[in-house]
Amino acid sequence: MSTISLKKICMKTAVTLGGFLLFLTIWFAFAEFAVLGKTILASPLEVYTVMFKTPYDDQNIYNHVYQTLSEALHGLLISVLIGTLVGFLFGLNRHISSILEPILEIIRAVPPVALFHLFLAGFNNSVEAYTWIIVYGCTPIVIIAVSRRVLEAVKLRADLQLYYPLPIGIRCITVFMDTLPGILLGSRIALSIAIVVSVVSEMIVAPNRSLSLGNELVNASMTFDTPTYYALIFMIGIFGYIANFILVKLEAFIGFR
Repeated sequence: MSTISLKKICMKTAVTLGGFLLFLTIWFAFAEFAVLGKTILASPLEVYTVMFKTPYDDQNIYNHVYQTLSEALHGLLISVLIGTLVGFLFGLNRHISSILEPILEIIRAVPPVALFHLFLAGFNNSVEAYTWIIVYGCTPIVIIAVSRRVLEAVKLRADLQLYYPLPIGIRCITVFMDTLPGILLGSRIALSIAIVVSVVSEMIVAPNRSLSLGNELVNASMTFDTPTYYALIFMIGIFGYIANFILVKLEAFIGFR
């Protein structure tokens, strides 16, 4: 690693840490002097206590976060599998893609939570409704991202095929490799949708289980437990940041960034 690259990394790290410390300082000052009131803004120390205290029961916030976010990842995984397969098939035919993409855009524009009660009724108020409402919200995004990438790859490979003929098996493999950026892009966009839909759907109707991050957020707000409320929000944000960071690094590792 060159000296210039090392300096850039150190400078970026210093700026990030400096911004974080400045944010904490302002937050602490606002909370300490009750600028917004303790029912609106908890102090960093109170939030730290909630996040890092040692729990001794099964109802601690980490179990709630794990249950809801694992459900979000489950729905996201199903969406990526379905979206990749359907998007790949759509992308192989430009005419089919041009007909179906507007329909997908209309579906994507409808907020998933607006249809949540239909899913609850369809799945008899079971926990599967919470998974499939995520699938509904995420799958169109993945399909569109993958199909557009496949269209580009097919056109490129068709032009190359005129000059460098390849067997059909090799062509399919190369098209799939060209499609990977679309899969990763669709997954990154759908990730935030999956987290939002998972949490908000639990806030609308509490699921038939003891652990629920969305329901815990509602309980914390109703009882004015501001430190717990902020702790849950921060844990959602941290999880989303880490998951997105992993996908970005995966893109860079494969060579798409």
